Amino acid sequence: MPMESLDPVRLVGRSFSTNFHYIPHEHSHMSIIAEISIPATEFRFGEALTRGPPAHIELERLIPSEEMAIPYIWVECEDIEDFERSLREFRQVTNLKRLDRLDHNHGRTLYRIEWDEKQDLLVGILTVHGAILEAHGGNEWKFQLRFDDHDRLAEFYNFCMDTNITLRLDRVFSLSEAYRHGRMFELTPRQREALVLAAKLGYFETPSRATLNEIGEELGISSQAASKRIRGGVEKLVTNGLLTTV
Repeated sequence: MPMESLDPVRLVGRSFSTNFHYIPHEHSHMSIIAEISIPATEFRFGEALTRGPPAHIELERLIPSEEMAIPYIWVECEDIEDFERSLREFRQVTNLKRLDRLDHNHGRTLYRIEWDEKQDLLVGILTVHGAILEAHGGNEWKFQLRFDDHDRLAEFYNFCMDTNITLRLDRVFSLSEAYRHGRMFELTPRQREALVLAAKLGYFETPSRATLNEIGEELGISSQAASKRIRGGVEKLVTNGLLTTV
């Protein structure tokens, strides 16, 4: 199988299939963030989520387990019952539990899934100790992933290629670059957007000049979703901006 040794920046915008293996440069031990795009049909978990009616899904978190991956997902769907039925029929879904339901437009439903598939994208992320900073999609998924270093990124890509997962690398940047470009707090694009909008509307002022409903309307999401993005963003600002300096 052909092998390449490339600076990750040169990989941006490329799609990879099974004829590619990535060897990182030596002495490239720094934490990096990679943003990738992948069709739902290219990984089993994405495929399972598109078997039913159209839905938009956000990955809340991914819990590692010795025997399986346990993702928590938020789902927006017009027919949530049909979505559940379709998902339960997938053999890799060994358990599906509805945890919460937020009523707004099509509503948002939180699920816990026990996912038993050893050769899937989610397992690949866990195998190389990657962290999912943000993941959402429908027919196409966008992931923002953090890796300890370029070696881990290489391992992740090689896992994907060996398991016939084709994806596109949209952007790669180191944490040092994140500091220079204002991404040092590891905010996701959606968290950053929500925080900036909240500040512009006067949400953080006393008394507040904006409500979560108003922020949600501007973003096209529910007030609960707006609250989640703002709280998540504030938590990252405190954790990465203050606690790391104590």
